[in-house]
Amino acid sequence: MWIEIEALDTLFFRDGKPFSMGQESWAEGKLFPLPSVLYGALRSAYLGQHPERFANLGELDDVTSNLTIRGIYYRLGGNLYLPQPADLVARKDRSTKNMRETGKPYEIRLLNCSEIETGVYAGASNLEMIPERLLMTGDEVDNRDYGLTSNVDINTYLQTGAKNIPLQSIDAAEHIVLEPKVGIGKDRISGSSADGKLYRVGMKRYDGLSMVVEIEGLELKPEGFLKLGGEGKGAYYRTLQIKDLTADMIATPEFNDDARYFKLYLSTPCAFAQGWLPEWINTGRCEGTYRFVNGEKEKALNLKLISAVMSRYMLAGGFDIKERRPKPARRVVPAGSVYYFKLRSGGDMNDVIQAFHGRAISELDKEPNRTSNHMLENYRQGFGISYVGVLNL
Repeated sequence: MWIEIEALDTLFFRDGKPFSMGQESWAEGKLFPLPSVLYGALRSAYLGQHPERFANLGELDDVTSNLTIRGIYYRLGGNLYLPQPADLVARKDRSTKNMRETGKPYEIRLLNCSEIETGVYAGASNLEMIPERLLMTGDEVDNRDYGLTSNVDINTYLQTGAKNIPLQSIDAAEHIVLEPKVGIGKDRISGSSADGKLYRVGMKRYDGLSMVVEIEGLELKPEGFLKLGGEGKGAYYRTLQIKDLTADMIATPEFNDDARYFKLYLSTPCAFAQGWLPEWINTGRCEGTYRFVNGEKEKALNLKLISAVMSRYMLAGGFDIKERRPKPARRVVPAGSVYYFKLRSGGDMNDVIQAFHGRAISELDKEPNRTSNHMLENYRQGFGISYVGVLNL
């Protein structure tokens, strides 16, 4: 089932920065919600339509626990978009002559990779290659935090490797209007304004931009309303048919029979047990064995991590309604991050596709002092949805 969500009011999605009235009093927030926010909103919408199911919430027969997010997209002007892959960048050009019109697409190209020499980049001493941007040897480039690439260009990127092929992205920030809200806390006894409780919240208004979520396991009415983000602002949703969407979604790439290299593109934020590294990768050798089940048979892929391209980490938290307390925050790899791998043994590219393509690969939290489960531990919420792509070196 495909669900399109359109905001009816300004929205606010918390980031990991501290925020309290009178101290850190400016809450900027994120442009896009975490997958868990959409997951919770859709479950709540279902319960609003079926209030008799509320008593079973959290129990073994809780039907809303079957909800699984398979993909998260953004829609603008009838086209679908995904976060811009981190290894696709735009050349910086500050000349007035070539200034891009606000709201229009910009050209992006694939970063070249160079072999790492000893001591060149201390943080990547165990990798084999590194993007030229980090070596500061190529052109000055720009990888926008909120760049969006159409699903058509994402397919080209994954199917061909996009080497020497110009693609296009849009800047989502140019389609989201900032409408700050200023308020002040009240004294609980007198009901008047309290001293030192002034605050500002960076509310955002989506200008023609909507969210499209692919789900399964839960049947919603064809259309309806739901609450989304901070303050529970209103949003309208409707179900879509495949014919309503442009072109194919994310197609399965085709590899040569002798292919041994591939890239892994993360379309949603992902939590790994070792920070930016998956649990199954040895930090000393940057290689490891990924185990997965194909049908009834367990398989193992022996992989070598060659390189990785990503922006700075982001924090993912939330509020545990059942426990009535904030959930512990985790550092997560941002959407758009890309990992380059070499398949050493254990299978072929068909096995790689079965293991990773369109699957959520977010991992459990290994911190020993956690007192409750974290939302990222549930793959159903849509964290770490990955796609396999061709890698040309």
